[in-house]
Amino acid sequence: SQLEAVPVVQDGVMYISQFNRVDAIDARSGKLIWQYQHQPISTQAQRGTGIFAGKLFVSTADGHLVALDARTGAVLWDTKTTWQLAVQAPRWARGKVIVSGNRPNGFIQAYDMDSGKLLWTWTPIPDSSDPQALATWGGQKPEGAPIWVSGTFDPEQNLLIMGTGQPEPQWAGEGRSGDNLYSDCIVALDIETGKLKWYFQNTPHDTHDDEALEVPVLVEAVYKGQPRKLVL
Repeated sequence: SQLEAVPVVQDGVMYISQFNRVDAIDARSGKLIWQYQHQPISTQAQRGTGIFAGKLFVSTADGHLVALDARTGAVLWDTKTTWQLAVQAPRWARGKVIVSGNRPNGFIQAYDMDSGKLLWTWTPIPDSSDPQALATWGGQKPEGAPIWVSGTFDPEQNLLIMGTGQPEPQWAGEGRSGDNLYSDCIVALDIETGKLKWYFQNTPHDTHDDEALEVPVLVEAVYKGQPRKLVL
């Protein structure tokens, strides 16, 4: 019941992550090929790994982002992040590894795929540099909007599209009058800079923990008689 991760399979090898551990097994026989265990052992569930160009990316419960050699399990780099990762499956795009987290108050980060260097951070919690969004919190300090599910990437527009979580306090909205941006939103970020390009708020002023954390799905379809790029 604790296995939340979806296995990743490539070149006949299945990678399963859980409890700060990764098992690489032969997808045909089930035989263990290698095992990586990050210390300390954790009971926190993980939600998968990301793989590209011979590197397997996994986030850990104590805030590390680790790149492993997909063939041997050897550590290629290990970056200690300053914020708490959500141990969701890392995504990759344009030479970057994308992760997100809950503390403090939600964030999305991009790291260099080859070195593990932090490239940019975006947070859904507005500050004085975004006065219009800050005003939607009715004078209360914005809190919440955790991000704990992987997003998707549109290579044609160079956009990372992800969902954000609920505002805080979750069930009581009296002190945060307004829409509470950018909680409960679908957000599109420039993959190179992390700058917000557009957003859509699914639930303004959420008081029911609705969140907007389903994985976005990109489609091309005819809408009102015209071919359109859509996100579901």
